[in-house]
Amino acid sequence: MFQTRLAYLSDIDKIAKSIAEDFTGGQKITERLLKTIIDLYQSAKVEQAFKDEYFETAYHSPITGELEFFIARILFHYSALNDKNGKFICGDKKA
Repeated sequence: MFQTRLAYLSDIDKIAKSIAEDFTGGQKITERLLKTIIDLYQSAKVEQAFKDEYFETAYHSPITGELEFFIARILFHYSALNDKNGKFICGDKKA
């Protein structure tokens, strides 16, 4: 499962990097940004694929972590591309 999760986050990172590159190049990114967020929400509903007459789930996996990761990686890549030297921390970092 680790490799699957790593691959999923790597895919999100590739999209984030591409968006940061396009934004740095002066291209419009709003549509791709919103489409990716919609895709993240849709991926949270994947449990519905198991629905049949004997099994049903009423909840969806939260995407807060993935959305935070996506936004942070856009900012990270943008910072790197523009020599901003930013540091981005996802989650609740305790002192």
